[in-house]
Amino acid sequence: MASRTQEHQCRHCGRTFCSRIGLAKHTRSAHPEEYALDESGPKRCKYWTQEEMTIMAAIELELEGTIPNTQMNRNLATRMVGRTIKSVEGVRARPHYRSLLEQLRENNILTPQETPGQLDESYEISNQQLDEAILAGIPAAVRASEQNESYQFLINAARTVVQDLDPQNDLLMWITRIIGEAPRPPRDRILNNSTTQETRREKFSRFRRLWDSDRTAIAEDILGNVRAKARHTDQQLRDYWSDQWSAPSSEWSAEEVRHPQDQSMNHVWNPITESDIQISEPTRTACGPDGLQAEVWRKVPCRLRALFFNTILRRGTMPSVLLQARTTMIPKKDMPETEADYRPITVPSVVVRQLHKIIGKRLESCVTHVEQQKGLRRGVDGLALNVVALNTLLVEANKKRRELHIAVLDVEKAFDRVSHFAIMNIIKARQWPKQLVQYIESVYQNGSTRIGAGPWLRNARGIRQGDPLSSTLFNVVMDHVLLALPNRVGYLHAGQRWSSLAFADDVVLVATSRAGITAQITAFSDALKKVGLNLNLRKSLYLPLMPRGGRLVVPAEGLSIDIDGRRLWAAPHNVRWTYLGVAFGAQGVCHNTPGKVTGILDKIDRAPLKPLQKLAMLRDYGIPSLTHQLVLGNTTLTTLKQMDIKIRRIIRKWLRLPFDSANAYIHGPVGDGGLGIIELLTQIPAIRASRVGAARSQLFEGITSQQHRTLTSRLDRRIARAKRLHETTDGIDLAKSRDNKASTAWISNPSTNLQGWRSLGMVKIHSGSLPTRVRTTRGRRSGSQHLCRAGCQTAETAAHVLQVCPSVRRPGCARHNSALNLFDGYARRTGWPVWLEPHFNLEEQGYRPDLLVVSPKGAFIIDVSVVSGSGRRPLADINDAKIRKYKTDALLQAAAERANVQPGQIKVIGATITWRGVWYGRSARDLIQAGYPMFILEWMTTRVLTGGTCIWSAFRAATAGRRVAA
Repeated sequence: MASRTQEHQCRHCGRTFCSRIGLAKHTRSAHPEEYALDESGPKRCKYWTQEEMTIMAAIELELEGTIPNTQMNRNLATRMVGRTIKSVEGVRARPHYRSLLEQLRENNILTPQETPGQLDESYEISNQQLDEAILAGIPAAVRASEQNESYQFLINAARTVVQDLDPQNDLLMWITRIIGEAPRPPRDRILNNSTTQETRREKFSRFRRLWDSDRTAIAEDILGNVRAKARHTDQQLRDYWSDQWSAPSSEWSAEEVRHPQDQSMNHVWNPITESDIQISEPTRTACGPDGLQAEVWRKVPCRLRALFFNTILRRGTMPSVLLQARTTMIPKKDMPETEADYRPITVPSVVVRQLHKIIGKRLESCVTHVEQQKGLRRGVDGLALNVVALNTLLVEANKKRRELHIAVLDVEKAFDRVSHFAIMNIIKARQWPKQLVQYIESVYQNGSTRIGAGPWLRNARGIRQGDPLSSTLFNVVMDHVLLALPNRVGYLHAGQRWSSLAFADDVVLVATSRAGITAQITAFSDALKKVGLNLNLRKSLYLPLMPRGGRLVVPAEGLSIDIDGRRLWAAPHNVRWTYLGVAFGAQGVCHNTPGKVTGILDKIDRAPLKPLQKLAMLRDYGIPSLTHQLVLGNTTLTTLKQMDIKIRRIIRKWLRLPFDSANAYIHGPVGDGGLGIIELLTQIPAIRASRVGAARSQLFEGITSQQHRTLTSRLDRRIARAKRLHETTDGIDLAKSRDNKASTAWISNPSTNLQGWRSLGMVKIHSGSLPTRVRTTRGRRSGSQHLCRAGCQTAETAAHVLQVCPSVRRPGCARHNSALNLFDGYARRTGWPVWLEPHFNLEEQGYRPDLLVVSPKGAFIIDVSVVSGSGRRPLADINDAKIRKYKTDALLQAAAERANVQPGQIKVIGATITWRGVWYGRSARDLIQAGYPMFILEWMTTRVLTGGTCIWSAFRAATAGRRVAA
């Protein structure tokens, strides 16, 4: 037994094991690097894969007749990397190889995939429909010109273009009138050299300005911090990028264009309708160099914008002033070292973007891309598809110990250097409509851009990132490149051959031999050169996985692939790389750690934001930025639980919540009364099963679709989260929150005008976390410890203190009056006749409703009630009782006489809201029908909650000297 134990001793740490399997498991977990490098085991010659033999047969067919047969083995060994002359000679003698050679004599696998024929349709589309649409739109412009004389220029342009004349002058005059005053000249960006305190003060002011207009910019600054770390001036960036853009496009040298078959494009150049305008409306988007804001452009009637766009389509070109753009340089990493570490985002006018958005959406419906391309396509979850596919191939290869070669390739500045000649030749070969081809050509010939306050620059090459047409144009170029790959090279899985995965310019090539991956990379590199692009080998990765010693390892001898005199070396065995935002290793996706969420929490914690703003930033941007990695990565339930604990701890710190506040309140949906922070432990597995399961079903339909079970939808998960919240003691009063969004608007969209200390008190009231005696003595209550400290012989609950305790009667009345004054003040500012607390002394009794108001919608008696939502009476009964109290014939008659309306026109509204800020749904709807806007109801929620904090403060002050009963 001793000798057996000694035989299975670990060479690295000395531990002994009873079996070889136990030793192998220990080495793999405790010494992963040594395990990967250990190639012990029976040494065998590397077997020839079917892919290798097929490639060699194709090369032999290529060499036949060019060299003597006696030199064939030597030449084949030179082309087949990693193979000796003797090995090649032995394979050529096999009957299987000879049979394969005969089969391939008429079909060389190194030739690219065939291009299908195009549809038989007209290359040029008639302009008749455009002329009819333009003439039909002129009457609307004529009517508009009666109110605004500038529309006469649009009318003249429309009438000119249908006569085949150039309406450029009229179009320029109309656009100039729409834009208005010339925009302020741009200024060069100044690098931030302020102190930490000054920077924080500046950030606080900027965040306050941007909170309601561009919250995404705040998230980018906090989470990515790219704006604060720009280390190059605009002049430095101009000097570098002007040279890049001014370099001429590479001449088109391809013999033919390879492309899939597109659908009919007859509708692409159809007249633009009002519905097209409405669907593509620009929302909160940056303006171009012309200074035209999206909200100004939206004020132009849809029919007139359609007339303008149809005039542009009929003319075939856009006015040059609208083709000017501004370029913003976004750092690709936190600390850019050179000017090349920036990504240029070119922003044209909102007018151009809306037209290109319409055309781009039409193109997406008819342009067909190669199956490997999953990026920049609407309705395709390309991230999940490619990550799942790559992980599946790596996992299966390691499990079955099958040879696998992967090349993760980086295309050097793909969008910025693609040749304009390549774009035009490819779309012409795909038989896009002649008018569309000419329009795209004019956009790139006449377009210009500027960086900061620099001069106008023309892009002699590259595709504008930021233009809605850029994704389709880039994908058609990549279609040509991807179809150049050999058609019988790849990894066989689930009855399919996997040779490449593409997400825009992020390409992964797959093969089962060095010869196969070499052929793949060579063909890909050659195709890139013909469209003006090159591989960036410094950022590319080659991972050869070969079976040795009973496992799959990266060979220690240092393999490489020669590409045009440059070498792509094999990565080390412990390499980690990021593909589409997910970390990969040689075994597949890497494990996620709880530290991923720590960095995000620290960044938001240090940001100059108020507590509710930090909560919104974490809910809307912080956690969603992690979801992609957690769903597609390898994340254990323990890791998710630890992340949830960290998140809840920081939220309780921000909002000053007690440690025993309900977790369900933190994780409950905002619309149902929670804070909206998803619980990773329960939500990520459900999202992962749904998203990854859908990807597997689409990728491996024949195998995994049967294993893909039906999953709950997002609505089901939201209902489950709300149910958990409303089943808790603190959350039962929030069950009616979804009846009206005004109940929770202060959480979903916190105001910059709300002081931080007030928001903390509001959260305590809303969550039911006030430190009352009933709450603080939970589980250890005895005697009268739970009775009200003000002397009331009743339990000291939050509802008792805020609603009925006599010691805080004045603050309670002040809360009611504050809410009432909100309705009264809005009515007076709007100019409605209003009576505040009118007296009606009738024979039976006197009445004193809170408000009598006459709005354009009618006359209304409004009575405000701040009630308890946890009492025995439902909110509906309380509201109905209030309405019945004032809905008497005598009172309605008296109110009608005072308001000078008919008694039948008077309506009674009970403005019922709970002390936790939850509106009764019918009350909110009645107030909106009466003419009050939603923001008044949202403000009333805030006043009720802040009034509750004042009541609690007054209660604590009134009972400060009273000791807790023993």
